[in-house]
Amino acid sequence: MEITILAADDVDSRAQLIDLLEMALGLETEGPESVGLREKQKGLKLNVMS
Repeated sequence: MEITILAADDVDSRAQLIDLLEMALGLETEGPESVGLREKQKGLKLNVMS
């Protein structure tokens, strides 16, 4: 997967990018609970309108 992020080049934007990268690393290494997300429940389908 590849993601492109466009943002202003200032201190706040850089801090938000670092937070996002830390959250992504936590998801990869420790799972969703490490960043405050619940693990997806198996067997439940999402209702999607198309």
